[in-house]
Formats: sequence, C-alpha cells, structure tokens
Amino acid sequence: MVSLSGMTVSLKTDLRFPITGQQGHGSRNIHTEGTDNKLKEDCQAILIWLNGGVEPSTISNGVMWNTSKYLKVGQTNAIGRAILCLINSQKPKDIYDDSTVGYGDGTADSQIHHIFPEAEYKDSVDNINSIFNFTFLTKEANNFISNKTTKKYLNEILESRSLTEISFKQILEKHIVNDECYKAMQEEDYNKFLESRAECIKQMFIGMGLNIKFVEKNQIDEELDDEDLEETVEQ
Repeated sequence: MVSLSGMTVSLKTDLRFPITGQQGHGSRNIHTEGTDNKLKEDCQAILIWLNGGVEPSTISNGVMWNTSKYLKVGQTNAIGRAILCLINSQKPKDIYDDSTVGYGDGTADSQIHHIFPEAEYKDSVDNINSIFNFTFLTKEANNFISNKTTKKYLNEILESRSLTEISFKQILEKHIVNDECYKAMQEEDYNKFLESRAECIKQMFIGMGLNIKFVEKNQIDEELDDEDLEETVEQ
C-alpha cells in the first residue's frame, strides 16, 4: 500500500483506491465493505514484503488495463473509484465558481456529475455513464450545465467568468481533461472524448509509478472478482 497525494493505494489487479474522506460532502460512500477487506489483505501482504517476505503478485504482475473494457465501467466499480480518487488528488477547481471540489478538507460541497450531460446525450451516445464522463462539480455548476451541450456550456462559462481559453484549459487540466478532451467537448464528439480522457488517466497512473499491464478484455473478465464486474454502464 502506498500513499500518493493524499490517496491510499492498494495495488490489486483491478486498482482498489478508497477516496480519503469519501464520507464527506453529500454523504456519498464510494468505498464498499468488500473493498475494505481486500484493502486490508493487500496491506498485510505489502507489509510482509517490506519486511523481507515474498513480493506480492499485485506488485509483480502489474495492474491490468484494457481501455475498451474500462470505457464501459461506471463510477462505483473498482476502477471507477480509482479514477475518482485520482481526480480528487489533483484538487480540482469547480469550472463554474473556482472553488475547490472533491472530497477532503477545504473543499466545497461537491457532487459527481456528467461532463457530457446525461439529459442531453443519453439518447444519442453509448456509455453515457462511463467513469470517464464524470468529474466533481458543485451543485451550482451542475444546475448551470443542466441539459446544455458541452459546446454551449463551455462557451457560456468562458463568457460569464471572463476567462481566456488558456486559463480555462488550466482549470480543466485538474479534472484530467487535456487539449484533446477539450477539443472533443467543443466538437461534441463523445467517443473521442472518452478515448482521449482514458488515455490521459492511464498515462497519469503510469507517471505515478504503477506497472500497467495491457491485456485483452477477456483476461480482465476472467481475473476480476464478481463484485468488480457486476456494474456496467447503461447502454
């Protein structure tokens, strides 16, 4: 188990990351009892390893990754919790009023919401509830976005906050939304957005030192626990 930027990281093959302070704003619990038990098991194995014991398979085998598989997972799946934890560690600012959002001390009352609004896009795209379509927002930001297109609300925020596009992109970077993601939002290209954001997040995990193991989708299906496969996003 490793502590990185306020995160408690357990290197299980499916990435089990509890968000520190997840019980905070909005009483949203994204840390399950089953995950907690497995986290304890992983922690014990790591401690044995650090004291001269056998290297745990969770270290030597690496973390499994398949983008097409993970594009279909939602926010309460194990990989979903990992990604929310990663976003939270960036201490993102709300895109609407610049308050710090997420979980933990010093954050505004925050919720987890769609970047491509469900009300606007659910009938025209697949995987609207993909974890890569979520971030932390204030209730006010969510109400402002409502059922607008991404292009419309981006441009309205730029105008209402008198932001330059460069400064706005800097805010979005803390939500792990890079230039390619921003371009896809302006073009309302949902699939391109998901793929671009998945790549950003994957590269950030690699940059943290995680040993990412690229596998076929069926390998993840075979090795992940039932509780981690039970949630798929609505089609």
